[in-house]
This record gives sequence, C-alpha cells and structure tokens, in this order.
Amino acid sequence: MSNTVQKKRSKRRSKTYRQIGMIINLSFFVIIIVVAIVGVFHTFTNKRDYRDKGVSYYEQGDYENAIQSFDKALRCKQWFSGKLNVDIELYKADSYIKLTDYDEAGKVYQEITDKYPKRYYDSNEVKFMIKLCEALQMYKNGDYYSPVPYLTEAVEHGYNDMCLNVAYCYEQQNNYDKMIAYYDKHIAAVGITGYVAYKYADYYIYTGDYSDALSYVNQGIMLNSEEYMQKLKYLEIICYKGMADFETAYNYALTYNTEYPDDEAGADILAYLDTRVNINTNLVNDVYNVGNGQ
Repeated sequence: MSNTVQKKRSKRRSKTYRQIGMIINLSFFVIIIVVAIVGVFHTFTNKRDYRDKGVSYYEQGDYENAIQSFDKALRCKQWFSGKLNVDIELYKADSYIKLTDYDEAGKVYQEITDKYPKRYYDSNEVKFMIKLCEALQMYKNGDYYSPVPYLTEAVEHGYNDMCLNVAYCYEQQNNYDKMIAYYDKHIAAVGITGYVAYKYADYYIYTGDYSDALSYVNQGIMLNSEEYMQKLKYLEIICYKGMADFETAYNYALTYNTEYPDDEAGADILAYLDTRVNINTNLVNDVYNVGNGQ
C-alpha cells in the first residue's frame, strides 16, 4: 500500500474521530443544559411559598385552608426537600388533629414513616402520634376506657391539652377524684378556662359544696367565656339556691330569664324561687273560714 493511500486513510480516520468527539461533546453539553434546566425547575419552586402560606393559615386557626396550602406545597417536585416536606407533613397532621379528624392525621404520620428517612424526624415521636391519633379516634367514637392509657401517656409527654380528654374519660367512668386531678393538671399547665371553671362548679354542686362551686362560677364569669357564660350563670342561681339565699338566687334568676328567655330550666327555677320569695299569704281552700277571721 502506498504512502499516499495510507495518509488518506489516516486523514479520514482523524476526521471521523474529530466528528465523533464533537458529537460526544455536543451531546454532553446538551445533557448538561437539560439537567441544568430540569434542576432549576426542581430546585426553585413555589414549595416554600405554599408552606409559609399554610403556616399563616394554621396560626390563624384556618386549618382547612392550611391543609390545602400544605398539599400544594407537597405537590411541588423539588430536589433536596425531604426535610422541608417532613416539616410540611407535620403541620398538615396537626391541622387534621385541630379539626378532630384523627384518622386523616394518623395517615399523615404514617406517610412520614413510610416515605422519609428517619434523619428528618423523631421516629419515636411520630410513632407515638400514630398511637395517640388512634386513641383520640376511639375517644371521639365514645369509648372512654380504652384510650385512657394513651391519653395519660400524652400528658406525660407534655401534651397538656390532653388533660381535658382524660378528665372527661374519668367523669364518664364516675371516677371524680381522678377527674379533678386532671383538671388540676390542666390549670397548673395552662391556667383556668371557662370550660374548666364550669366543670369544677358543676362537680362541687354535685358534692353539695356550694361555696366552692360559687367561687369557680365567679372565676368563669370573670373570664368572660361566651361559650360557657349561660351555663355558668345558671349554676350561679343553683349555688345561691343551694345556700338557701333565695332572695339573691331570685334576683339572678330574673336577670337570667331576661337574657335567656327561651331556656325552660331558667323559667322553672324562677317559678320555684318566686314561691320562696313572694310568699302568697292568701289561704287556699279555706274550709274553716280562717281567712274571714271567724
């Protein structure tokens, strides 16, 4: 083979290699561009904006809109967002708890354990919340025995709002000593509320201790709890009636019936107190004519 032919072949091979190299480099460059574009779309999303909007709704107590925003955030496919996703899921689960949708809350906690690495969350805490959601669902369904161990454990974990659930369970079991013990825990942790004042007053009326009952009634009324104001004002009448202060009870009953004219219990107690305060001196069925002075 002549040198000329060899040179031509060598030149063709070199040209082919250069073309292949250019194609490889171009393909690599295109891949880099595509990855970069995809990376931008999967790195810079609206995930955090939706998350922050959901948190804002959450803090305002608008849990339904909060959940909708959290779902939008979770649908944003963003790279390296595992820790952020878990944060969103935890807010979402607690939103369901606030709405007393314990089944859905439990599903969200379970999803966390199924989808995300444990380095992003406290595994023991999430597992505990799954059990707590099951207990709260039993409580919601009217089971006041089975959930108690889990609810009391929640109190020990620092979930002080569970004190009210435990106290109500014990009330339904007629275990009033433990009921009061958990109301005491609630007051020690977060202070007295209109609901707790009402429950204490109702309990002390049940035991016949009207003075202590009245003390809690007054505390509840001072809190100006609109939800329990009517109940507290009714118990106020019961307390004075129980202490045989019929005049005061009657005056409060008059005010109560003016404020709540449709309450039959209020009308009944006013009618009773009227017989104790406005005594009818006219004799009924005067068969011996005593009223005539004879």
